[in-house]
Amino acid sequence: MPLVAKKSLGQHFLEHAWVRKIIHIIKPSPGDIFLEIGPGKGSLTLALAKYDVKIFAIEVDSLLAAHLQKRSPKNVSITNADILKININAIGIPQPFRIVGNLPYNISSEILLKLLHASKNQRRFTDAHLMFQKEVATRVTGLVGSRDWGPLSITTSLFANAKEVLSLPPGAFRPTPKVHSTLVKLNFRPSLVTITDQKLFNELVQTIFTQRRKMISNGIQSFLKKTSTLEATELYRSTNINPTLRPAVLSIEDIARLANKLSEHSLKQ
Repeated sequence: MPLVAKKSLGQHFLEHAWVRKIIHIIKPSPGDIFLEIGPGKGSLTLALAKYDVKIFAIEVDSLLAAHLQKRSPKNVSITNADILKININAIGIPQPFRIVGNLPYNISSEILLKLLHASKNQRRFTDAHLMFQKEVATRVTGLVGSRDWGPLSITTSLFANAKEVLSLPPGAFRPTPKVHSTLVKLNFRPSLVTITDQKLFNELVQTIFTQRRKMISNGIQSFLKKTSTLEATELYRSTNINPTLRPAVLSIEDIARLANKLSEHSLKQ
């Protein structure tokens, strides 16, 4: 039975010419351990396996998983599972390990967020090379002050340094997608700031960036009333934040100060 890409799973398989370019960027070394997300037909998997590395691949498609298992050498282990439904820290992969993935674009942001939060808890990952739709990649790697600085780049920069390392045209995949793609490299590290309440921090980010064209004072007003006993003027004074600024110019440190101050005076206390 021929292996046909399933649109429902967002499957687009890498062409071999581009696999070589990606391998050159990853720079696998003998003894490396990889978690591969979405190996598909195994073009990247089998190319990596030649470098005397150990690969733990997670594939949601049972037919592809079985097909790849038959073709794989002994240093490759295939698990048929949904990466979003498993505990990454309980897979049993020796640590530390590296991550690679040609991600299905319809859930790529969800997968990234899961990896970021898992790295926060265990520090088991060293780096990751992940494929995104071009527009999503720019939001992952967005910098303070740019139009791409928002919830995704903020969460990413909490736990990793991210940069775009390779641009790919639609023709780099079969079947050919309608979008361009970008390979992003992430180097995981401890958070640069201390956050008292991660959930509140995330909600604050979502609130102010939903209204990114408004001044902070306008965007945060209703959120402040729902979460804290603090008066707005005291919040800005104590955090040294100018309330007339737009969200895009707030650094991670700025947002963390706001969130931590709101947490100190939370209505839940």
